[in-house]
Amino acid sequence: METVSSHTVSIFCPLGAIEQVMARALNEVLYSNDEETVLRAQRPVIVNGIADLLARPDLAERALTLTLRRIIARDRRPEAEFWREYEERLPLLLGGLLTALSTALQRIPDVTLQGLPRLADFARLVVAAEPGLPWRQGEFLSVYGRMQRDAVTLLLDDEPVAEAIRDLVDDVGQWQGTVKALQKLLGDRLAQPGRPPQGWPATPKALGGQLRRLAAALSKVGYHVVHVKRSNQGEIYELRKGKGVTYVMPTVPDDSDQDAEAPF
Repeated sequence: METVSSHTVSIFCPLGAIEQVMARALNEVLYSNDEETVLRAQRPVIVNGIADLLARPDLAERALTLTLRRIIARDRRPEAEFWREYEERLPLLLGGLLTALSTALQRIPDVTLQGLPRLADFARLVVAAEPGLPWRQGEFLSVYGRMQRDAVTLLLDDEPVAEAIRDLVDDVGQWQGTVKALQKLLGDRLAQPGRPPQGWPATPKALGGQLRRLAAALSKVGYHVVHVKRSNQGEIYELRKGKGVTYVMPTVPDDSDQDAEAPF
């Protein structure tokens, strides 16, 4: 894929995290008098492309991102050879996956995570499976957290509102007020106040929507956007700096074979 549209992101996120997707006017709906249809689905989605496809922070929070190395000429081989080696290794691969899964199912009732990440059930499952996987206990959460922070940081660099919020908090330390006041303040601080960048919210309502969308991503890099209350003057937010989101070591059973070689 070259890009992932906002519409596609809105489909991917529920599929990866929850079981209900609300759909309107689907061609597959046979009853024309239905105004709304609820689809129940939950599936992993694999997206491949050369460009960075994590178009929004909410998608980045639900993704495992991998950058594959380029295959140089001497490492290329015919497809038939690749599939022949795959078939030879398939029993070992399947056996390793089943061992990891059985380990997870046995241990998961006793696994407790503090500071749950997005996709919390998935994280608990992998942590429970770690004795059957080729890494040490606790390593997954460390890598998973770093992967999410790195992805979110790259995304925020392309978000003009996120950049403006970080610059403001860096300068003043803490700010509280209405969304309308924040829109004026951020607009006045632009390099060219009369010429906002592409994607800049034109109304307080639009800025409020961006604040809600960016809050989780900003928290991962140590900037907190907190909704304080509603008032007769509008929504009131607090912006401040703090620690970024971290995932601490899980509480798991003490396995005497933790250092044993994994079946992969």
